[in-house]
Amino acid sequence: MIISCLREDLSNALQGVQRAVSSKSMMPALSGVLMETSQDSLRLHATDLEIYICKEIPVKVEEEGKILASGRLLSDIVRNIESDMVSLQGKEGNLEVSAGKYRSSLRTLPVEDFPVMPDKKEPILEKASMTKILDAVVQVAKAASKDDKRPILQGILMEIQGNSMNLVSTDSYRLAVTTISLDEGSLSEGSFIIPARAMQELTRWGSKEGVIEISRSDGQIRFDAGSSLMLVREIEGKFPNWKQLIPENQKTKIKINRENFLSAIKRASIIGTTVIIEVEEGGLSLSSENREVGRSDEAVEAAVEGDTMRIAFNAEFLTDGISGCSTEEVIITVEDPEKPGVIFGEGDPYKYLIMPIKI
Repeated sequence: MIISCLREDLSNALQGVQRAVSSKSMMPALSGVLMETSQDSLRLHATDLEIYICKEIPVKVEEEGKILASGRLLSDIVRNIESDMVSLQGKEGNLEVSAGKYRSSLRTLPVEDFPVMPDKKEPILEKASMTKILDAVVQVAKAASKDDKRPILQGILMEIQGNSMNLVSTDSYRLAVTTISLDEGSLSEGSFIIPARAMQELTRWGSKEGVIEISRSDGQIRFDAGSSLMLVREIEGKFPNWKQLIPENQKTKIKINRENFLSAIKRASIIGTTVIIEVEEGGLSLSSENREVGRSDEAVEAAVEGDTMRIAFNAEFLTDGISGCSTEEVIITVEDPEKPGVIFGEGDPYKYLIMPIKI
């Protein structure tokens, strides 16, 4: 293989696939990036067997071929080259990198050891708005669990039916859900649990313009958008019945300016991780306390309907829920200090359920 290309294009592509390069596997091939030419382009592949990422960039091909080389080393080298152009050449078990006066040589790995990407795919969605998908992922991803002992909750549930898609995540302390209207109907209805880590990878693809295609391939969900491709293994199991968890018609309703509330929570969390909210007729009082540090108190304007109460929430979880709302004002409904609250915006399909903390 002999190619030349813009250093920036190659560096961006290497960094894009780098997050799928395995650093712990017993298989040396998984620490590498597979590069293969195709006419006037170069495709870069990386996988840790859970997630598979492929990026394609334009290059000048002098000699076609495939090479598997260390993803980390090659990415570091290309990122630190000062020349605008870079050349790669496979030669006698090595990958030679040259740019201006710079030269380096990396030992290559056996290409045949790299896992083959499945070609067969069953379409789920042909044309989904990239903007809608990415915005929805940002809204719900933070509520996914980080506990390895509960793999089901480390995923985001993707429910597709007709012209709509639900995205849901929960760590059992909070739950986030939003609904996307699809421009075109789904080709295959169903429910899929996809690792939140993989869904968040979509948000790093850069541009939100254009469309994304979603398909299924041998127990994996495949995302295609422009020059980027990702496959991720589905999480097996049954996701909690989220619809029955969200309460309705709760006694107390609080309507408050989103940014003002976020700022007040941020100030309170400087002192302690738990924010206590006194719900009063004329508004809210926020407080936090840490015996070793001190105490914080602040009154915040809000429209309150229903019963007054004293309720406490984890400051980080509360911030995540309010940040997910896209409206200028947010609504919080609560039943009593021991039952979950629901955060949402007027007319917004996004809802965030949060469990209170006993005080």
